[in-house]
Amino acid sequence: MNHTLTVATRRGELALTQTRIVIAALKVRHPGLEIRVREITSSGDRDRQTALWDLKDTGFFTSQLEEALLAGEADLAVHSFKDLPTRERPGLAVPAIYGRQWPEDCLLAKRPVRTLGDLPPAAKVGTSSLRRAAQLRRMRPDLELVPLRGNVRTRINKLHETNLDAIVLARAGLERLGLTEVITLVFDPREFVPAPAQGALAIQTRSDDESTVSIVRSIDDPLSRALALAERQVLTTMQCGCHAPVGVYAEARGETVEVHAFIAGVNGRNMICRQAQGPLSQAVEVGKRVARDLLDAGGREILRELEREPVARPSETARPMHPGKPMAYLVGAGPGRADLITLRGAELLKSADCIIIDKLANPALLGLARVDAEIIRVPKRIGPGSFTQDQVTRLLVDKALEGKTVVRLKGGDPCLFGRCTEEATALNEAGVPFEIVPGVTAAIAAAEYTGIMLTDRRYSSQVAFITGREAEGKDETNIDWDVLAKFPGTLVFYMGIGALPSIVASLMSHGMSAQTPVALVAEATHPSQRVVKAPLEEIVEACTRGQIEPPALIIVGEAARGEPALNWFMRQPLFGKGIVLTRDAPGNAASAREVIARGGRPIEYPTIAIKPLIDGNEFLRTLAEFKSYDWIVFTSANGVQVFFEALRNLSKDARVLGGMRIAAIGPRTAECLREAGIRADFVPEVFTGKELARQLINYTELRNKRILLLRSEIASDELVKGLEAGGAAVTDISIYTAVQHRGDDKALIEQMKQGKVHWLTFASPSAVRAFFDQIPPEAVRSHELKVASVGPVTSKELARIGVRVDVEAIEHTIDGMLDAVENVEKA
Repeated sequence: MNHTLTVATRRGELALTQTRIVIAALKVRHPGLEIRVREITSSGDRDRQTALWDLKDTGFFTSQLEEALLAGEADLAVHSFKDLPTRERPGLAVPAIYGRQWPEDCLLAKRPVRTLGDLPPAAKVGTSSLRRAAQLRRMRPDLELVPLRGNVRTRINKLHETNLDAIVLARAGLERLGLTEVITLVFDPREFVPAPAQGALAIQTRSDDESTVSIVRSIDDPLSRALALAERQVLTTMQCGCHAPVGVYAEARGETVEVHAFIAGVNGRNMICRQAQGPLSQAVEVGKRVARDLLDAGGREILRELEREPVARPSETARPMHPGKPMAYLVGAGPGRADLITLRGAELLKSADCIIIDKLANPALLGLARVDAEIIRVPKRIGPGSFTQDQVTRLLVDKALEGKTVVRLKGGDPCLFGRCTEEATALNEAGVPFEIVPGVTAAIAAAEYTGIMLTDRRYSSQVAFITGREAEGKDETNIDWDVLAKFPGTLVFYMGIGALPSIVASLMSHGMSAQTPVALVAEATHPSQRVVKAPLEEIVEACTRGQIEPPALIIVGEAARGEPALNWFMRQPLFGKGIVLTRDAPGNAASAREVIARGGRPIEYPTIAIKPLIDGNEFLRTLAEFKSYDWIVFTSANGVQVFFEALRNLSKDARVLGGMRIAAIGPRTAECLREAGIRADFVPEVFTGKELARQLINYTELRNKRILLLRSEIASDELVKGLEAGGAAVTDISIYTAVQHRGDDKALIEQMKQGKVHWLTFASPSAVRAFFDQIPPEAVRSHELKVASVGPVTSKELARIGVRVDVEAIEHTIDGMLDAVENVEKA
């Protein structure tokens, strides 16, 4: 073929490199083809100052190339597909998507790190992407994000020539330029989600230039096209530009495609993540489904917020949006379990603008925080990413002086070996009002959760708390070992495991008996709590043998013997058992509280997400006819919550149910109705649809009565058939459905291999299907896991898949299922 084409490309090393890659691919397919390169300077190349988040023109890097095509000055143009606007320009087409390689983002750091967490506290990270900024803020709220423009080499030079600690770049550009040696780490694209179509090249032509279209189409990669278009469909459906804080990653697994996506609000807060999977041949539809899920989950509100408010630049993260009166609270988080925090502490977490949390404070407490609260983690262990006490104190004062209400959340009690004095003094000197909120200290909880009584009139009338690690640089110790060795009571050492040999030697050298009882308590109040006991002279060896590591307490004295009959916590049937919960995320959170209360270790693995179906005309028509129904039946708490949320959106309330009678399956459904101000008229004794129909027929005359069912789209038809058999006219309205949610299957299987999983629990057939679409049944059998089912319908689905049910709940509720599991463990 003797044919000459002109290709338009941006000036710049990366753009020219990508263009040469495309030219080489075209010449392999068309050996006689001649291609001339026309370099064009785009708006983005001319303007190196405007930050990407300030761009209004979505064609910032592409419009000049498109104009050259339309003017006939070029036959084709090579773009980074992620830069092309989602709305195709009239008269142009993209016949080929090529080389979707390396879609990931990378971290380039000045000093070696293995994870983002290894960067120093308050590290300066360069990025001009709102998407990257949102994810960085979520993972490391303490980072200072700095605008970064320029070509790839310019950005790398800025890393080494300025005070930046790290920058984030796309992997594809570094790979294509042969700069892989500068990559410190590559982010997992499912955890740090890239831009839609990142890494893919788009070759654009005039749509009516059939000859060029045919030539270019010869290098189209069908897999790259399917994945890139699925990702871009998320932007198209959500109607947001390519510079919005939205990330999408599509991955092919055989003939299946899996799409992960997120959208974040102003300042990177309120991040919503969704994922879906489906046939690879329908990749674009899967992308559309994910986008709709994001919109339904709050994405519409976020997009409206982004339109109303100016987006916070990364460099503005330290400035408060609404300056107010500074206030700081030094709050004790308690000894470990989240529900052991005080009521006052919990109330303050709900209202805080900023929470600065220690490593020893339970992260589950952050579930109490406002969605827009700034969360800053300040681990003070030795190693990369750790904070010094001076840094924490300065951060606390600075955040309060920004006009924020700041909660400093500290493990145990804030003042007992908690450096509270330094923080309170600094706040006072800065003129910041503060309050100290006590917490249950670890010594008290560790003893009471192991059957050890620190004081007892028989053998210990006094107790002493001692630090096992004194301040660095002290010339003399404040610990009087002579007094402690002769102390007629109980000694408790905090932070002493690392110094255990020294503590033992000091006590024995000052006269304490080698046979004095000692107990080590690790991970107190958690389901993983462990206790090692031995005489003083043997405790160091016992500690090593028991693999006790910090954080742990050392209890010395007669009280350390403890009383097995009083060790109520570790005697619970579910103590230490790893119990996998497979409901939707909110349902798992509620179930996890029940498991923890019984001493178990919940492993939350959401398999489904609840998707409301109340936007359609069918629901609105039904709502208008409510007064014509005699009974309304709610079959689940999810149905109640979706229904009343729909009423709120329509500016209505429970009065629409006036005059009707209400039936509910199960106490949790009835409880949800009570919370909305409605008392169920009928709740069956057995919580299944079949039993509801049978018992309701026995309870009242249903012949010729109109009954409305508000329930899941995937519910079985046994309730409808049962009610119709009783002569009722049934209207069955689907107000929600359960869509599959993909979890971290590799991490769960690894826990199975390590023996950390004992039970799998299933509360619905949809959870069963979603779980075993991800985890093969053989994994359950090979690791000898027990399986619990909430009821016969769920058990039937497990049997269909070939999974043995070890126990089925007698009362078909979550509590009933956990009761059944407990009974097996007691046996």
